[in-house]
Amino acid sequence: MVYELEDKNALTRDFSIAEHCLKRSCYNGECLRLFTYYGAGNESDVNWIQKELCSQMGIEVSVHFLPYKELHQQRLVDKADMVLGEQLIDENLFYTYLSAFKGNHSLIRQFLSDSFLNEIDILIQSKSEYNLLNSFKELEAQICREYGFIHLYRLQQFAIYSRNLQGIHINAWGWVDYTKLWYKYE
Repeated sequence: MVYELEDKNALTRDFSIAEHCLKRSCYNGECLRLFTYYGAGNESDVNWIQKELCSQMGIEVSVHFLPYKELHQQRLVDKADMVLGEQLIDENLFYTYLSAFKGNHSLIRQFLSDSFLNEIDILIQSKSEYNLLNSFKELEAQICREYGFIHLYRLQQFAIYSRNLQGIHINAWGWVDYTKLWYKYE
């Protein structure tokens, strides 16, 4: 959710590290199950994941598409080896973290242990919003390390419009607030 956690060196693929991690893991050549939903570009992302894992690492991936609503209702931790989804980033970083860690539509939350979720609850009750942001960043880093959470990419929303159109602002979901638009006549 925050850019600081993304290692700039991680953008270059080093398959020797992946091979080393694979040898240290419990992986024995079984087909990995990836769960996702149709839409949001997931079909092409799944194809890329399958191609990369299979061609580079020899790992077979079976893909299971579920309706979006069902994906969030099922307990995937018992079924999935991997989950491909999205986490919307709000303009308010505090709300983004709350949504990711506590929200009903959070895929991340499904995989967190009860003790981890309790730790989040205790933090929320005991700290100010400013201090919570720092704690949330640390928790995100911990999730990346301990749960294998990976940001595949980020999207930046933009719009093309006439230079006379004023008051344009796109929120984190890609929506324009039409009540603030106005047209400047020349």
